[in-house]
Amino acid sequence: MMVEAGLALQGMMVDDARRSELEQWQVDGLRLMLADLRRRGDIPGALALIERLQDLPAGGSGADFLEQERQALVVQQAVQLIEQGDRATALALAGELIQSPALQPPTQYRNLFARWNVSTTMSERGVEVQVNVDANEGEGEDAQAAIEAVVQNWRTTPALRAMEPEVRRVSAAGAPAQFKLTLHLPAGSNGVELARVLPTDADWALLRVLLGQLGPQIQTQSNGLWQQVRVTQPIDLRTVGEQWQRIAAELDRQAAEFEANATGATGAATLQASQEERLRAANYRAAAHTWRTLAQDSQVVISLSTPGTTNEAARAWLVTVSSPPQMLNVQVGALSTGRVLLAGLAALVAIFGLTALLWRLL
Repeated sequence: MMVEAGLALQGMMVDDARRSELEQWQVDGLRLMLADLRRRGDIPGALALIERLQDLPAGGSGADFLEQERQALVVQQAVQLIEQGDRATALALAGELIQSPALQPPTQYRNLFARWNVSTTMSERGVEVQVNVDANEGEGEDAQAAIEAVVQNWRTTPALRAMEPEVRRVSAAGAPAQFKLTLHLPAGSNGVELARVLPTDADWALLRVLLGQLGPQIQTQSNGLWQQVRVTQPIDLRTVGEQWQRIAAELDRQAAEFEANATGATGAATLQASQEERLRAANYRAAAHTWRTLAQDSQVVISLSTPGTTNEAARAWLVTVSSPPQMLNVQVGALSTGRVLLAGLAALVAIFGLTALLWRLL
């Protein structure tokens, strides 16, 4: 239709009454093509068609329509970028729209952290806990403030000062924010009080559940030069993974509702609402992805260390939020360094005494 209308216009006088009708056919054809390109996701092609429509004599009457279409294409492209994980480019393209507070998930669905890597070492001296945590993109400052507030709360609680809580930022300037948190649970203590004063937000679920369970039973028995160390520690992090997956599922459910509301919109006001619904759905799906990634990438390593023996690291376990409940129960036997040294010293004393006695007998 467009080609035939263009050929007809070439041989038609400027004041011909049929000229406006043929020009309108061209506009209608381009609009149909524009709608088709939008459905197929060809955003560059759609934007090129908008330029052609603006150049047509009949395009001036649809200036508002073209601007709405351009804005809708920008939103569509931003949604695609968010769904592909390229939020930085999406922000550069439509930052004001994407970052609008009204289009973000509620505060209870906000996720400060991208990954938890926790290492715990159990020994006769107690439990050493080292936590490496990565902040989500754009959440570095808020994540740091939240972690420092937690550590400060621990330090100001008299019963927890002996846990020696420390935190520091370990990432380089300009890099994604990473933090290292250290704790020491003295022998015979547990992490229940540490867990009790943690925030109840889902962000802290892994650390809260882990600390609430840490309290190993360590028994040491000596038999001559040998030392046996037995540790028993139950561990179950499934509630953490279930909580994070529930949040992700709820965000996906709400995103599907927003997408359903966005379809079939007509009119300027409704088109704007449709654009907002699509962006809101993309933001919710992106948030759901961060919760699932958090559940997938977070892990806890629990190891038994036997200080004072010749076998420094006996065994380690890797536990994730999807691991089945476990009872860590292991017994390690090794030479006791202290007893070997004492036995050697006793032997030297005996040899020296025997030598002195023989010398006197001579």
